[in-house]
Amino acid sequence: MKLKKLNMQVLVLLCLGFFITYCGVEQVLDGGSQDATTEVKYVYFRDFGCKSNSLSKDVAGASTSQITYDDRNYVKGFTYHNDTLALEIHYIANCCPDFADNVTITGNNIEIYLQDKWAGCLCMCEYENLFCFYAPAISQTHVKFNEKGPYEQNYRTMIDTVFTVN
Repeated sequence: MKLKKLNMQVLVLLCLGFFITYCGVEQVLDGGSQDATTEVKYVYFRDFGCKSNSLSKDVAGASTSQITYDDRNYVKGFTYHNDTLALEIHYIANCCPDFADNVTITGNNIEIYLQDKWAGCLCMCEYENLFCFYAPAISQTHVKFNEKGPYEQNYRTMIDTVFTVN
């Protein structure tokens, strides 16, 4: 039993080590050069799940077009370490989502598109999820966060902000 627990801990540490290394790894340019590219690249999105569904009472008897939480969407914070920019974004979405993410990057402009493809519940949740980028030599960054629900035709810009990475 102790051996299984030890093996599991070693496996978790190895996976964590790989994850940390992958996020901070230098990119190799075409042609085999070891010089790092200066382009910002999207690495991953991590959904930590619903933080609170206390907004559920707001949805009772209302259509999705009647409810907006635009003032509750914001960049909660960011970290920059070893050429990795991690954005923590706070936003409101359905509490039973099926998120699909897409990111467009032009220079230091990052546009995040998050679509909820399945609103399976009549409740709303607050999320604080992580978006990670390989971003060498980044300074001033413009971030737009766009969201689209399952019954919406177009994305809505929920966050449009500029910040400086030191």
